Amino acid sequence: MTVTGKTSNAARASFTKKTCKAAKTYGTHLLSLVTTPSQTTINQVASESVDAYCLFIAVALEEEDLIVHYLRQNASVWRRTRVFPEPIAIVAQHNTVEIVSSLLKQVEECPGTATNAVQLEMLDRGVWIAIRHRRWETAITMINWWIRCFGRPHFRKFISWITEAVSNQVADFAAQLFDQSATSETKVFYRLTLFCSWNMSKSKRALLLDALIDRDILDFTKVYMPAASLLTTAVTGTTSISSFYASRRARILMALSTR
Repeated sequence: MTVTGKTSNAARASFTKKTCKAAKTYGTHLLSLVTTPSQTTINQVASESVDAYCLFIAVALEEEDLIVHYLRQNASVWRRTRVFPEPIAIVAQHNTVEIVSSLLKQVEECPGTATNAVQLEMLDRGVWIAIRHRRWETAITMINWWIRCFGRPHFRKFISWITEAVSNQVADFAAQLFDQSATSETKVFYRLTLFCSWNMSKSKRALLLDALIDRDILDFTKVYMPAASLLTTAVTGTTSISSFYASRRARILMALSTR
């Protein structure tokens, strides 16, 4: 309470209530810990850092002042406790990008002792948690930080993330992933693994095709198998599925005419 400056009885009561709610929400093993804990478990919990628990609560409550304070006490966002998951997994469920960005910024300033391997493992887990909770802005914020601090992830991770974006028809997220990852090398793999995977709905194919066209990942002067017939359909408009590609026909013809 001293850190936040909120020291009134009402503020204390509110903070206590929110803390209990966070513990109930995220403390998956809390019931067994308070009812039938073993002596080993009691010893493990007792030996853990109080600051680690405080950082978790600060992140769960999105209390930025507290987050900064406990990170400066060397509490780790990558470390889980016997009671709670790692704080980075909790922040991944939030859609408050300012809190996510602030947390990651503080991690840079107070890096702690976690190895790069641990950070990358937890960061990968965090991105997937954000995606599962449909926190697209949070996910891209974490991916951008990943690239800046550790370099670009393997392209197969991008393929998995793009697949999720297309499956959920989140065009902006898919576009940002392509922009962050498209190189001369990865474009080849995107054509092979994404463009040639046509077992999806029309709207999802449209989203994917638009992204691939806009970033010159597809070269319409070339033939890509097994999708050559679809490109032919888009240009000639002669088959039964031509209506789907009608809106893309002008763009494709324009691309052809400029090459």
